[in-house]
Amino acid sequence: MRSKYLRVKVFAIFLFFSLFLTFQVFPQSTPYETFENYRQALKEGDIKEYFSLITSESKKIVNPSKSLMRREYNDLKDLDFYVEKKSCCEAVIYFRPPSKKIPPYLLKKEGGTWKIDLKKMSQIYIFDTNNNWHYRKRGGAK
Repeated sequence: MRSKYLRVKVFAIFLFFSLFLTFQVFPQSTPYETFENYRQALKEGDIKEYFSLITSESKKIVNPSKSLMRREYNDLKDLDFYVEKKSCCEAVIYFRPPSKKIPPYLLKKEGGTWKIDLKKMSQIYIFDTNNNWHYRKRGGAK
C-alpha cells in the first residue's frame, strides 16, 4: 500500500513540475494582456517592448519613434475595448463606441504568444482624406 502511495506522490510531483516548466518555457498570454502591454509600451516609448508585442512580419514594415508611439498612445489611452477571438490563433480588438479614427486591432498567435498584426492591418484598412478608416475593397488597387 505504501508503495502505491509513493508512486502517486511521485507522479503528482512530476506532473506539477512538468506544468511549471511548460508555462516557463512557453509563455502564455491573452489578446487582452497583449493589447494592454502594447498600450503601455506606447506610453513609455519602449521600442524594445513594442517590437516584442508585434508579429515578425509587422517588424519589417514599422519604424517606430517615441513621438509616433506617444501619438498612438494618446489616440488609444481613453478608449474602452473588448476582445473577440476569431479562432484559436486570431483575435480582434474592437473599441466601444466604435471609432472612425482608430480601426480594430488585429492579433494573431505567433510562437504560442499573442502579437499585434500591424502588417495585416496595413493590408485591410485604408484611410480617407479626413483620416477615417475603411476596409480596403477586395480586388481593387493596393
